[in-house]
Amino acid sequence: QSRVRTGGVTRKMRSWPVIFFWTALSASALSLSSSEQRSLRAKEVWERVALSSPEIKEEVVSFSSAPLKGLKGTYYVNGLASCKIGDRLVHPFEAHGFFKAITFDGEGGVELRTRFVETNVQKAETFAGRPLFRGAMSSVADFDAFPAFLWNALSPSTRSVAQLAARRWGDGLIASTDNAPWYALDPLTLQTLGEETMGGQLPRNAKMLAHTRIDDTRGRLCGCSVEFDVSAGETKVAFYEFDTNRTMVSRVDVAAPFFVFHDWALLDDYYVVPANPAKFADAATLTKFLLGKIPATDVFQLDDTRHAELLMIPRRFQEDDSGDSGKGKKEEEEDDDSGGKREEEVT
Repeated sequence: QSRVRTGGVTRKMRSWPVIFFWTALSASALSLSSSEQRSLRAKEVWERVALSSPEIKEEVVSFSSAPLKGLKGTYYVNGLASCKIGDRLVHPFEAHGFFKAITFDGEGGVELRTRFVETNVQKAETFAGRPLFRGAMSSVADFDAFPAFLWNALSPSTRSVAQLAARRWGDGLIASTDNAPWYALDPLTLQTLGEETMGGQLPRNAKMLAHTRIDDTRGRLCGCSVEFDVSAGETKVAFYEFDTNRTMVSRVDVAAPFFVFHDWALLDDYYVVPANPAKFADAATLTKFLLGKIPATDVFQLDDTRHAELLMIPRRFQEDDSGDSGKGKKEEEEDDDSGGKREEEVT
């Protein structure tokens, strides 16, 4: 089952072919009698789906179903295309984005529209017919092949593929992935319009996280970017909030000893970040990365000498800037003489 939100009403959607296909596969895999059989089944499914020939064009498929009558609206889904680019594989989290829009007309008619998220990475690699950006978990050449691994060292370590999440906000549509900019899509045609900076309010090439959150009470879209400062041994996080007119109404910056995270939660007054303590690798490992002999994920590892933490980061509202600091909930560092940013204290 999937749930479709239409005009504030959430309805269960049954019998959608794609969802039925995946449900059937899951049930089939779970019914196997041993872990070895389940592993074999998972491998077979993975080879058929992830290693299939890549989609090459926009596609529109229409059909009708009487049980869907009365359901009206568009359900957006973002996800990976084939992991095979040319004769090489890329990590699933770094495959190109393949966006889907499922539109229900209210009379039982359904239209499925699909299209690549045409980031600069997607366009360049489609033209070249091979991976050109190593990313964090992929490679453009084998790590153990000399001198081929030097191509890894020369290729960019960020794959901006916008294939993990979708968000409709205001009159726009956003496709996103981790540690890369958001991308703006046309809500009707799914055409990629370019990097989404919310009218220049987000820095270009910001390393945004894929997942966003909605504050329904205040009518805000909340997003997050992250930077890792090797020299300082810190993780720097910025939270952004936009109103329904796509105007930035809040930005909160925090820094803490190096940690990694993928997702976060939103409360009425706080951002909640699960901080997994980490440490950077030694000089020898960093050298291997710079030479293109290991992936970027080998540059750090979890730090088992530190406890994991939930960081409670106060949100900032307009009333906070009018002199009311929230009765002790907020404490701020004033700008120092070096021009440093004012940052929120982390609880």
